[in-house]
Amino acid sequence: MVFLLDFSIKAAEEAALPACFAMLPSIASPNAELFVARDEEGKLLGAGGMLWRGWSSPSGFPVAIHVLPDSRRRGVGRALLAALQERARGETDRLWAVEALEEGSEAAVFLEACDFVTSKRQILFEADAATFLGHMQSLIARMRSRKRIPDEVTSVPLAEAPLREVARLVAIEFRAGPPNIYRMLEQSRDMDPELAPVSFVHSRALMIDGALAGALLLEWKDGAPAIIVNVVAPEWRRGWVNALLLTETTQANVDRGMERFFFDCSEDNLDTMGLATRGEAKRRKTQVSYYYAVASAP
Repeated sequence: MVFLLDFSIKAAEEAALPACFAMLPSIASPNAELFVARDEEGKLLGAGGMLWRGWSSPSGFPVAIHVLPDSRRRGVGRALLAALQERARGETDRLWAVEALEEGSEAAVFLEACDFVTSKRQILFEADAATFLGHMQSLIARMRSRKRIPDEVTSVPLAEAPLREVARLVAIEFRAGPPNIYRMLEQSRDMDPELAPVSFVHSRALMIDGALAGALLLEWKDGAPAIIVNVVAPEWRRGWVNALLLTETTQANVDRGMERFFFDCSEDNLDTMGLATRGEAKRRKTQVSYYYAVASAP
């Protein structure tokens, strides 16, 4: 491997922040700690940063690195990462890659070479909507025949659900979720559903006696709806709500002409993995979450 020796790593100056955040949009925040790599002439080669807050479980700081294409494979990324590791030492036990990476990708190989460890694997599925719906309807019919689903449950479009309660459930379920979830939902309501972070056309919620039981949020991605968040109120977990919510949402979108959709789940989520198998969904790719154990580093 050829290393570029004529570069330096320094804390990002104020003037460099716009360029850093353009390269690292996932951590664009006032509480980001940023470093830049520059060559001897001052040319920007890359940037790395971390957010100074607990993130994921077990808790650690989220980090991101971006090296410009013509400066890669020369030690710049490793040097940026080393600066972040040193800055975090004594402050947190872990650094988390802020985004899950596709298994086998260049970025994933880089982190593995830098002693990052796999935390969990997320499987992305593509489902034929009609086929998947048929299997889910059979499952729900059996549940109804056994009186497991009460009569007072209703499925509603996301626009008719209490958005503050939806945001609260998302915040509870995903500690590392985006800030200002409610504001994001409010903004999405009036946006083009194919451009919005959350598509109000495709997303739905379940209500029981007027209270929110769960919500299924979708976005438009690669020409089809994709499930991005599936949340259920704590009192209704490990039951039928998740299955009914998925069935009702799929039915509503099939009625609208949906032919396929995407969803993902953790490899150890046996319930959803089972639904994917029974619904004949196809695996598209595997995404991996990585962390670095700062405390055990030399």
